Amino acid sequence: MSISVDRTVKDWNGRKMEIKGKHVCRRFCESVQSNARVASIVRELRLGSTEASCSNSEESYMHAQIIRLCRNVENITLYGISRYESLEEIGAALSKTNLVFFQLYEHPQLFGRLLGGYLGGPGPRFPPSAAFSLVQRWPRLQRLRANLDIVDWTSSLKKVPLVPGSCFALTCVYFVGAVINSRHLQHL
Repeated sequence: MSISVDRTVKDWNGRKMEIKGKHVCRRFCESVQSNARVASIVRELRLGSTEASCSNSEESYMHAQIIRLCRNVENITLYGISRYESLEEIGAALSKTNLVFFQLYEHPQLFGRLLGGYLGGPGPRFPPSAAFSLVQRWPRLQRLRANLDIVDWTSSLKKVPLVPGSCFALTCVYFVGAVINSRHLQHL
C-alpha cells in the first residue's frame, strides 16, 4: 500500500483528475479504523509526504495511526516525516511493530528523486539513537535503510542500552549521512 503520493488518474468518463495523497491517506486511515480485517492483511506500507515544506503534522499523525492499526505489517518505508514532534509519535507506533524491512527517508526530496522529480528542501532528520532503539525491538528485521542525522551520532548512542542478540536476523544495514564503526555496531 503506497499512501500520500499525489496521482493523476482518469475517472469513469475518461477525464483526468488529481488525487491528493493526503486525501488518500485520510481515507485509508478511516478504512483500517473501521475494518480490522483490512488492517490485518496489510503487510507493506509506504507512507510519507511529498510536500516540500514537510509541515503537515496531521498527515504524520495519520501515518502513526495507520502503523498502529496495521499490526501485521512487515515492511515500512517512511519519507517526509512532517515535524520533529511527530517523530516521537511515529517512533511509538513503530516500536509496536515486528518489521522485517524498514526504510526511512528524512525528507521528501530524496524520495522525490527516486520517483524522478525534485520536491524541495530538507526536513527533520531521524536521530541515530531513535533508529538503534527501534531496531533493537525488531528481532525479525533483516534489512534496514535510513538517512540519519550525523550531528548527534556519537553522543546519542550513549543513551541506547546494549541488548545482546537483539538483531540476529539483520543481514543488511545501509545508513546515509552517518559513518559507523565497531563501537556503533555493538548496538545492532
